[in-house]
This record gives sequence, C-alpha cells and structure tokens, in this order.
Amino acid sequence: MGHASSFPDLYELLGASREAEPDELRAAYHARARELHPDVSGDAEAEARFREVSHAYAVLSKPRSRLLYDRLAYRGPGGGGFGPPHEGVGKPTRDSAHLSDGELVDWVFTEKPADPATPVPSEERLMRYMAAAALVVAIIFLVAVILN
Repeated sequence: MGHASSFPDLYELLGASREAEPDELRAAYHARARELHPDVSGDAEAEARFREVSHAYAVLSKPRSRLLYDRLAYRGPGGGGFGPPHEGVGKPTRDSAHLSDGELVDWVFTEKPADPATPVPSEERLMRYMAAAALVVAIIFLVAVILN
C-alpha cells in the first residue's frame, strides 16, 4: 500500500467538492453511508469503508476541523497526523486567509471562554426554567409548613 493511498482525501471519500456547503456535505455523507452501510452492502470491505466515510464527515462537518484539514491536511487522531497534500490542501481558505499556520492551530485547539453575551442554548434555558420553578415550589412548600 503506497503512502498516498494510506491518506485518502476526505472530500473524495464523501464524493463532495472542497467548496461544498454544510448541507451538501451532509447530503453526500448520507448518500455514501446508505451505499456503504454494512447492513445494506454485501461488500466485504463495506464496514471499513463506512468507517472511513463516517470519519471524513466527522472532520468536515465541524468548521474548525474542516478549516484545519483544508489548510494543513490534518488527518485526526489515529489517522497519521499530517499526510501528503491533496489537490487544494494547504491553500488558505476564505475563512483562514488572515491566519498564519501557527495562529490557525492555536485557534482550532484553544477553547475560548464562554461569552456571557452569547445566547444560551435552548436545553440550558429549559434547565434554568425548571430549576427556578422547583425553587419557587420549594419556597411555597416551606412557607406553608412554617405557617401551619
């Protein structure tokens, strides 16, 4: 097995172009997953190919990992680190053109503290409402017990 074949291009695995929008990537992934799913495909290699396609989508569906892959040909954990360049890899994207390679890696791997002005996801908001309602019920119950 040659070196280049050990690092397949993730876009080729999905059958999508490098310029594909997130919806196009999702559609390409679903089409390939239906085709390669071990329960559907009779191919002996179906499970391994299905895993490759799932990994490709996992990398390309996240903006940060896709940017890093596009810019530096990152292969992810267990994928051999940095592989040989593919067509279009290493060129700054419109989202990363202003970043040096070091700044890009820092941006991808450094979690920023949560911005208090960022809207709270609906799940957290629901949990906060439920906690507030439970507190109100507990206070009412406590006042009722004390007054009796």
